[in-house]
Amino acid sequence: MKHFFTFFLLCLLSCFSASLFAQCTTTTAAGCVCPDGTNECDLLPDIKISEQLLLDASQNPEVYGQLRVSVSTPNIGYGPLAVSATDYFVCGTDTFQVEGANFESCPDGSAPKQLIKQKIYRKVGTSMQSYERWAGSMTYHPTHGHMHVDDWGVFSLRQEIAGIDDPLQWPIVAEGAKIGFCLMDFGSCPFYDGHCLDDNGEIMNDAEQIPNYGLGGGTYSCGLYDQGISAGYTDIYHYNLDGMDIPIPSSLCNGTYQLVVEIDPQNHFLESRIDNNIMVVPFTLTKQDISPEQKIRVLGNTNICSGESVTLMAELGYDFQWSTGETTPSITVSEAGTYTLSAMSCDNPVAYNEVTINVFDIPEVDITASEETICEPTSITLTADIDGEVAENAEFQWYDAADSDTPIATGNEFVTEELSETATYYADYVQTFEATYFGGPFDNTFGSGGLYGQIYNGYLTFDVHKASTLVSVKAFAIDDGERTIELRDSEGNVLQSIAAFLPDGGSRVELNFDLEVGENYQLGTSEWPSMFRNNSNVNYPYEVSDIVSITGSNYDDPDSDTYRYYHFYDWEVQEAGFICSSREEINIEFTVCDGIAENAFAQNISVYPNPNKGVFELQFELKQAQDVNVKFMDIAGKTFFEETLKAVHKSFSKTYEFKDVAAGIYMLSVDAGNDMRYEKVIIE
Repeated sequence: MKHFFTFFLLCLLSCFSASLFAQCTTTTAAGCVCPDGTNECDLLPDIKISEQLLLDASQNPEVYGQLRVSVSTPNIGYGPLAVSATDYFVCGTDTFQVEGANFESCPDGSAPKQLIKQKIYRKVGTSMQSYERWAGSMTYHPTHGHMHVDDWGVFSLRQEIAGIDDPLQWPIVAEGAKIGFCLMDFGSCPFYDGHCLDDNGEIMNDAEQIPNYGLGGGTYSCGLYDQGISAGYTDIYHYNLDGMDIPIPSSLCNGTYQLVVEIDPQNHFLESRIDNNIMVVPFTLTKQDISPEQKIRVLGNTNICSGESVTLMAELGYDFQWSTGETTPSITVSEAGTYTLSAMSCDNPVAYNEVTINVFDIPEVDITASEETICEPTSITLTADIDGEVAENAEFQWYDAADSDTPIATGNEFVTEELSETATYYADYVQTFEATYFGGPFDNTFGSGGLYGQIYNGYLTFDVHKASTLVSVKAFAIDDGERTIELRDSEGNVLQSIAAFLPDGGSRVELNFDLEVGENYQLGTSEWPSMFRNNSNVNYPYEVSDIVSITGSNYDDPDSDTYRYYHFYDWEVQEAGFICSSREEINIEFTVCDGIAENAFAQNISVYPNPNKGVFELQFELKQAQDVNVKFMDIAGKTFFEETLKAVHKSFSKTYEFKDVAAGIYMLSVDAGNDMRYEKVIIE
């Protein structure tokens, strides 16, 4: 009886222990619960958006032209959101399979879309089963070594409309790009207290409130093949990460709008609920009613040749008023002068810079020829002139085609080759001027940025397409002081440098660096400069006419779409040789000479070989250019062949074939008007 009691007690303790400590993992469902209390169900995730981060002003900083956003996406469902990469890839509209799920580039060099699957865990009694379903795509980033799930979220600022309950139907006033991100267990709901809330706003921080808390393992990371968010965990995308921004258009003013964040807008993932994938919080813009100095955008060059035009465009404001009287956002001008613009933004005037357009006048070219009509092969002397003196820095260039940019001769006089047909020549009057251009970001107001840590020393890289001079740049210093600015080659060797005193704030710095044609030059400072740099809304390349291209910086990371702009704005570049030209053409006509010579041939015609097998060469020479008729016939006068040769000049030679005629004696006549010659042709 004692042994029986002992056995019973051990059994009871064992069974109680098994029940008390039953586990809920991806391999056993003994401790898992279903939403409806049954023993068989899909354990689906439920992704929400935390209101807490969106209401924290420090996590959603605003600057002029941009709002940065931080988003937390907790999973309060009964199962994990688990995704894995497949061996299927999409390039354009083509889908194909590559074993190993590691395919870095499409045939055109672009990044492929890698199809992914979502794993759904299913409780069947105490057994844990699973199945997979297609769930969109990811983009693989080789340098990151993990995938970014495509179209994971999108956020926007909207204007709320009374009577419309769906926030996605409210007008968008500013919108961020759809972001792709890796899915990971950034932290648990208890750790990020207040991120996980139920529909009543109650905090969900333990296993009672999240029944299958931890299902998924709590260890998902930015893996190459597997990612996810475990039940009771959240993933967080802070405002300093790539893509977590909403560009604010210049027309949007301060005021209260609705910040709308939507997760999984394409509904790629299967969840227990999709009606809680949108979060709306009010957001008040406070830094958009400033009126920074704006640059009139010049779509072309500020220096143009006579007959050309250039478009000037405003990039901010309304109620435009140009000095020309026009009221459109852009105007096209072709006359020299200084153009000004006034406009309003958020009921404040916008300060626009003046733009001076220089027009370089080029006189028309006058071409004369020693002869404009010829009937015999000869060379022609062409002379180019203008109405007035030829400038010291100008020359005439000659071309033999209208679209050619390679001259065949220079100078005001040109002797052609011997012409035996009609020809057209072109003369350019080319004059070189000095011209100054501005380019690159006008100032530092186009995106977020500021002073950066002393462990970094960034610089810009640029290409030079034409020999020129970097006259000056604009810089924004933090505190007064001397900075050593350096022009370096692609290897970092210092080519030129200058020690310049910069006052606190914005100023223009004279450099006068000589630029030779080349690539990957560097413009930076010898040490940490304590100057402003931008780290968002940077869009390389920045062009200074067709002379210089600012291509990037040494801290750019294209794979993560991160670009920075260091220190030097509004480049002033002087081109050593700005060229204008005017082109004129002249036509030399080759024609049949007037009058027919009584003895047109310089000598008798010749047929060789003769006799022949039906193939022979006809040769003759004329005293002047004229039309010639050639006829081949039998001795009875039947014509087998006849042609008229136009404007034949001097020596002539041509091979004829009559292989289909029967062997016999034939006649060949060559008629040059008043002078006709015959030759007997014997075909064997």
